[in-house]
Amino acid sequence: QDSDLLNYEVMTDRSKMMAMRFLAMLETSFMMAKPSSQAFVTIKMVQLSISHGMSRISPVGFAHFGSLLGTLGNILEGYRYVKLAKQLLGRIAGSNEVAGEVLKVSTNVVCFVEPAQSTIEFFKEGFNLSMASGDLITAMECSIYYSTSIFWVYPSL
Repeated sequence: QDSDLLNYEVMTDRSKMMAMRFLAMLETSFMMAKPSSQAFVTIKMVQLSISHGMSRISPVGFAHFGSLLGTLGNILEGYRYVKLAKQLLGRIAGSNEVAGEVLKVSTNVVCFVEPAQSTIEFFKEGFNLSMASGDLITAMECSIYYSTSIFWVYPSL
């Protein structure tokens, strides 16, 4: 149940929290350098979250898991996990630092379920939250995707 995951215990083990932070950094690196291994990182993040509690980095794992499911053809289940990741952002203290990454990754699935215009808002919000948390790389990625999305979604501009 999604409600069970939303109300899950909080991760308290500092070594597991550091592992989650490290795995989150690996997500982006593997996406670029070795996409075939990214699934292992994603599944490990979800596994750590379920076995040791939710950390402020857990939404990243669930967003990537939703994207992975969508890539494998299960769009609706992927959409479920992407929505869960976004909901976790509001429930876990300190998770705003990863909000931009969650919103950016979520659009990989959202665009197949919701109108494409909704992704524009994800990128705009992702940019603002990334800038607020000091994550300039994700902010610039959201900015580029935002501009590209506007170009394709609103061709009359």
